[in-house]
Amino acid sequence: MTFLHRYRFVLLAVTGVVLIGATVYTYAGPDRSQQVAGRLGPTPGPDSQGHIRAQRAYLEGLAKTHPTQKAAALVSLTKYVPASVAQSIARSMDATVVFVKFPKTDQELQFVRSSIPAALSDRSTDLRHEIAAEIDALKAEARKARGKQQRDLEALVVERRHELDGIEPDCECVFAFAVENTTVEALESLAKRPEVRLVDVPDPVTDHLAGWELQPIVPKA
Repeated sequence: MTFLHRYRFVLLAVTGVVLIGATVYTYAGPDRSQQVAGRLGPTPGPDSQGHIRAQRAYLEGLAKTHPTQKAAALVSLTKYVPASVAQSIARSMDATVVFVKFPKTDQELQFVRSSIPAALSDRSTDLRHEIAAEIDALKAEARKARGKQQRDLEALVVERRHELDGIEPDCECVFAFAVENTTVEALESLAKRPEVRLVDVPDPVTDHLAGWELQPIVPKA
C-alpha cells in the first residue's frame, strides 16, 4: 500500500460553528466506500468547550492506566504558527498531515512525508506559481481591455500581488496536525504545551487514523 493510497482525504463538508469553522476530512484508505471508523473534533454546535474538557479528561485517564499504549491523535493549536514552530511542537513524533491556511486562501491539508516545514515549503512554492500564473493572465487581459474593465483588472492584479507576497513557507499558517504511532504518555505531555489547545485521541485508542473524520479546531483570527 503506497503512502497516497493509505492517506487519502475525502472532503466531506464545511462547517461554521463557534471555535470550529474547519473543513471535515475523512482519513480514508484505498477503498473510499469503507465505513467511517469515528470522528475527531467537536460536534457542530455551541458546546465545543465541552468536547475539549471531555477529551482532556479522557487522555488524562488513559495516561494513568495505559501510558505506553500506541496511539494517534489530532492536535489543534491555540493559534496559527509557522511550520518551524509546529515541527518543534510535534518534536520527533510521526506527524502525517498538517492543516494550514495561507493568507487569502481556504483551509487545506497537506501530507507530511519528511517534516512539516518541508510540506509547507512544497505547497507554498506550488501556490506561488499558481498565483503568479494568474497574475500574468490578468495582466494580459488588462492590456487588451479599455476603460473601467481595464482599471478593474489592474486593481485585481495589485490585489493578487499582495496575496502572493503573503505566501511564504514559514508564514504563521499552521493551526493543526495529526500524529500517529506514538504513545499515550507522549500525547499527554504534548497536551500540556501552552501552544496546544487539544490533543484529540480516538476512542477506542488506535495507533493510526485511517477511516477517521478529522475536524481540527480553528483559532480565532
